[in-house]
Amino acid sequence: MAESLSESAQPWPDNGYRQLRISNRDHLELSDAFLSALWSRPELAPIEDSCDAERHLHRRLMLDARRPVSEHELDALADTDTQDNYRAALAFRGLLLTQPDLESAYLKLVQPGPAATAAPLLDLLTQLLVQHLVERHGDPFLYRAGELFFRTQMAALGNGVQLADADAVARVRTPGAVRVLDSLIQQASIGSTPKTDGLEVLTDSSAGSYFTRREPFDMVLDLALGGPGMAALEKLLALWIEHFTGAQVSVRAVTRIDDSDWRWHIGLDPESNRILNGLFQGNETDAETLERIVALFSMNMGTPGFRDPSLQDHPVHLALAVDSAGMLRMKPQNLLVNLPELNRI
Repeated sequence: MAESLSESAQPWPDNGYRQLRISNRDHLELSDAFLSALWSRPELAPIEDSCDAERHLHRRLMLDARRPVSEHELDALADTDTQDNYRAALAFRGLLLTQPDLESAYLKLVQPGPAATAAPLLDLLTQLLVQHLVERHGDPFLYRAGELFFRTQMAALGNGVQLADADAVARVRTPGAVRVLDSLIQQASIGSTPKTDGLEVLTDSSAGSYFTRREPFDMVLDLALGGPGMAALEKLLALWIEHFTGAQVSVRAVTRIDDSDWRWHIGLDPESNRILNGLFQGNETDAETLERIVALFSMNMGTPGFRDPSLQDHPVHLALAVDSAGMLRMKPQNLLVNLPELNRI
């Protein structure tokens, strides 16, 4: 295991991770410093056009990050979008304050039912939890695989699979230009460091630059089977489940599901969930749909094992897939809420 990164080489520096406490259980605990950082986020910090009521509310929250906020104070904000942002942030804060740690808040938040908070705040919470799992390893491939958990990706499907952050692609692509990732297909290969329109493929030789990027999230992840990108994703999927459940897990990328006694599967995004459900039910699936799958995994559960004896010694099949526009939006909560019930530890 690599040592933790130095303070001068910290990726994702603005998410507030450094303001959190770590419990004896290795879980993340809330702090006033983190809550103050929450009110400093761009969605909430006053801008030039902010009204006096907004500036006043923001100052009071910066002085006391836990102070109650009344509906009267929110209604006094001139901008309705600002009102919505504050209501979402206050609901998020309320959830964090009622839970013993961020892991518990996450599990409560992602249970099936009406969404309890805005998507950017769920992404922030996911990012914090991913960082907690990967930073002790100091591995840029783990960090880049972790980006899939909370940021939308654009995929290039051809000679393998390359994933680039959708926002990063939008920043460098000009209207009418050839898709950035289409040209990456021809250039990217493990062991090289090709650049296309400002995007660089994460490889063994370029990995060190991940921690010194000017633009965040702008490196392309190559998901070649047996390559370091796929190995990192395998490892992180296992770490995610182990952290939340305490179970021993092994995850291995595969090229196909070859299972005559298929018992359980989990789609890691809406599209793969739809595809796997169809395959499991025996529905005919056309080649174009199957080509949307960018990764398949076989997951085996060790101790404590599944409570249902019919699932013992059977793998759980996992998949990632892109939609018709080539976009991948992973839902890592599926690994937790759709996991079969485990024996008590």
